[in-house]
Amino acid sequence: MMANQKQKDKSFNVFKAWFDVLFKPDSFFKEACQRGPKINATVFLITVFLVTTFLHYVTDFLLYENVNLLIDVCYSFVLGILGFLLYVCVVHLGLLLIKVNCNLGDTFRIAAFAEGVIIFGILPKVGAFITVVWFFLLMCYGLTEKYKLPLLKTIILLLSIYAFFGANYFILTKTAPALLDLIFNSSGG
Repeated sequence: MMANQKQKDKSFNVFKAWFDVLFKPDSFFKEACQRGPKINATVFLITVFLVTTFLHYVTDFLLYENVNLLIDVCYSFVLGILGFLLYVCVVHLGLLLIKVNCNLGDTFRIAAFAEGVIIFGILPKVGAFITVVWFFLLMCYGLTEKYKLPLLKTIILLLSIYAFFGANYFILTKTAPALLDLIFNSSGG
């Protein structure tokens, strides 16, 4: 009976972890980022992505009624995971560039748990803002806690990464289409 109780205490509860990430991040990151199998972070990430993607598209379906739910959920889930993995790699590269003794698995775990805030993305008008700011704060806290970085150094690193992604987004969505249009629609002499 005692061994069964110890096993229960060590079991991972995704929804409790989700609540703790959102509302008790200080105690959560002190414990979760220091110990525990990385599979917990992976299960957490996949659950968060599936639940929030599904909720996002259900609300879109209820509001707009012209959403192909299954295709959109699958498409968003796959792109979300790929984007997340790219983000983790860039953050890890940034940590290596500032000469932090870090582990890719730990960086993945911090970012995976910080992704819990994407649930707020379903809120109209303010959801995206809340998600970005809260994610930024959780990443700062998690990286500072795990790697014992000065907070200012963590903030500068993450703001640099956000600027990198923002510049690439601008180039891909604004500049590249205009440039392609200029190249292919210019009249040849």
